[in-house]
Amino acid sequence: MTKRRKIQIAIAIGLLVLVVLLHPRNPEPSYKGRLLSEYLVLHDQTYQSGDLVERQQVTDAIEHIGTNAIPHLLYWIQYEEPRWLLWLLNAANQKTRNFYFFSRGLDRIDSAIRAFHCLGPATDEAIVELARLANQTKSVEVARRANQALGETGRTNAL
Repeated sequence: MTKRRKIQIAIAIGLLVLVVLLHPRNPEPSYKGRLLSEYLVLHDQTYQSGDLVERQQVTDAIEHIGTNAIPHLLYWIQYEEPRWLLWLLNAANQKTRNFYFFSRGLDRIDSAIRAFHCLGPATDEAIVELARLANQTKSVEVARRANQALGETGRTNAL
């Protein structure tokens, strides 16, 4: 085998390993070509715009995704910003007067909490995990979010 052929094989194996490592293990669910996270952004936008028809369409899409959304929503509400990023955002916001720097992670958390309201009966599967998160002592912030999400489920027996 020539040296050139060995290099080609090594590159092909390297690319294959890279694809396997970068491929998401639990891909985000989608409906009609849009990801759950896109629907969450649209859901927030329809509350701001007041478009009731579009809000119902987005809510229906989230309901259709159903229980497939729960692992992602639970993961997102447990997200905690690294301290260095919070420090950096705070420093940047103090330096600028007319522009506010924010984190997409924190926006996604709020959207994920509100999404539990859209899921309706599908949230029954998540109530046990939300209750566990709400009672944890490791992170007060995650416990607060889990309590909010439990409230969004609309279940009186959830707490």
